Amino acid sequence: MLRDARKVLQFSVENRLKKIRDLEDAYQLVNELENSETNAIFEFLITNFSSDEETQSFLRSQLNDHIAKLTIGFPTRFRSAVRRREIGALE
Repeated sequence: MLRDARKVLQFSVENRLKKIRDLEDAYQLVNELENSETNAIFEFLITNFSSDEETQSFLRSQLNDHIAKLTIGFPTRFRSAVRRREIGALE
């Protein structure tokens, strides 16, 4: 867990943002972050520092809802990778 936390701390948002050319790049970056060590750390915190099982269940539900928004909550017109590549990033 400590190794995962250190890996997250070494992540450079600025360097990754420089590589964003279009909405697809941004979408993939967010997807990567949402499914990375960051969530493993949240899961660790929930498991080890929540006061009871009901609280853990609630927090996991919130985390899963947050993750699901990337696919479920994304506007329909941008759900296609082809369409996302057509939307260029601002400089």
